[in-house]
Amino acid sequence: AKSTSCATVKTMMSFEHDATLSSERVTYEFLRREGSLVIDIEGKYYFTYIGVQAIEAQTEIILEGVPANEMGNDELAVFESATRQFLSNAIRPISEINGGVRILTVKVKQQNLKESPQTGSRQMIPSAGGLVRGLQESSSISLTILVTGAFQPPAEIDFLFLIKDFIDKEEEAL
Repeated sequence: AKSTSCATVKTMMSFEHDATLSSERVTYEFLRREGSLVIDIEGKYYFTYIGVQAIEAQTEIILEGVPANEMGNDELAVFESATRQFLSNAIRPISEINGGVRILTVKVKQQNLKESPQTGSRQMIPSAGGLVRGLQESSSISLTILVTGAFQPPAEIDFLFLIKDFIDKEEEAL
């Protein structure tokens, strides 16, 4: 006769990864694949991961009045880091009631520049003969971002709603 029982077992795992990868990114990638973590010991014991789960949300942010060019790698890194910090701080007060939800990464997936030179502002532009008054283009840029996070079930979380709500409420602070 086969008996079935269930017990919670705490396991510690260590990962080595390329130094260019953030520990948050490695955590997310691990959690994203948790469903495939089934361990069979000698055909007698089967383990399935039931801990922290990965979550993600993709949304759009539009930045107005920015220079008429797409962000470079350094600017993207600063934006992603600042947005991650902003969302982490925003979610902290409600984290406990939402399964300990935490923000892991923010990644810009796409940039769409929308130039609008007719709404530009006059500014003094340096030239060889001194300062010349010119029209600086004022643009907006649409950024599609992917926000990854983690939470402890059984909490039910509408992660996309949380992210959009924080961005909409605190748009000026971001």
